[in-house]
Amino acid sequence: MSLSKGFAFAAFSDRTLASIFDMKRYIILIVASVLIINAYSQRVGVEGLIGYSAMVVPTNGPFINGVQISILSNFYPPKASFFSFTTGIVFQNENEWNFLKVPVKLTFLIGKKVTFLFGGGLAGNYVMLPKESYNKYGIISKSDFTLNGMIFLGFSVNIIKNWKIKFIPEYESSLTTLYKSFGGRHGYDYEKYHSISFNLGVIYIFNNIKN
Repeated sequence: MSLSKGFAFAAFSDRTLASIFDMKRYIILIVASVLIINAYSQRVGVEGLIGYSAMVVPTNGPFINGVQISILSNFYPPKASFFSFTTGIVFQNENEWNFLKVPVKLTFLIGKKVTFLFGGGLAGNYVMLPKESYNKYGIISKSDFTLNGMIFLGFSVNIIKNWKIKFIPEYESSLTTLYKSFGGRHGYDYEKYHSISFNLGVIYIFNNIKN
């Protein structure tokens, strides 16, 4: 290995490790928050979702089609069944792009048998892209970690005791830079991305206490 390649590899490793440590701090904060919320929760729900997703980087369009898989937990505070907190793990694949996300959402609930859901939240997002794909997108440098914002609107239907079917479209946008590319007035652009997904799955609710 040449000296220049060695320095390049070391710099890449340092950026990757820094990104992982950033993600680790974010996950520790989420786990601590979940433990506190769970201590005050009357019911806890676990859901599995799979859906179609599409992402776009505006200056590099068009949309890239993919799939999104979610394993999430919902926490329903006592005497406040009109909202819940949600977190978990989401894997999103968009062609060469892969994202591993830890979302934190606040969901408002209207109805019982058929429940309308809406809300928003934030997600820590670990970004994976093969090095050979850089030229395709004109990438100078890529962030390994982004902070995303999201909004969603959907519904769930109670099918049998403690089981629900859920359908939830979701819009998501990176609040921090995904990558830096060639172009723009100053020779490069700081690129962010947007995605939309349509997710379908089931929820099982533990400790179901009727109000």
